Amino acid sequence: MKLAVVSGAGDGSTTMVDLVAGDVIVLPATSVYRIVNCSATQRLSTLTVLGNDGGFAEMIASGPVAQLDEQDVSVLHTVRNASAA
Repeated sequence: MKLAVVSGAGDGSTTMVDLVAGDVIVLPATSVYRIVNCSATQRLSTLTVLGNDGGFAEMIASGPVAQLDEQDVSVLHTVRNASAA
């Protein structure tokens, strides 16, 4: 599993490492991890890439639909533009 920090900053609480935008961590498939947002005012956005997701994708797809706000859309545009470069 790979987790990329897209915006904001956080702590990986299982190992207590500082994470900032642009960082990528690679974890074993069976890892249990928790990322904690370090800011009370700025969102922490991450992108997780899973190999064998153990049913996670199905759980997400069957869950409630959430609307994206302007800040969410801005982060997604940043990721799309970076990947096109």
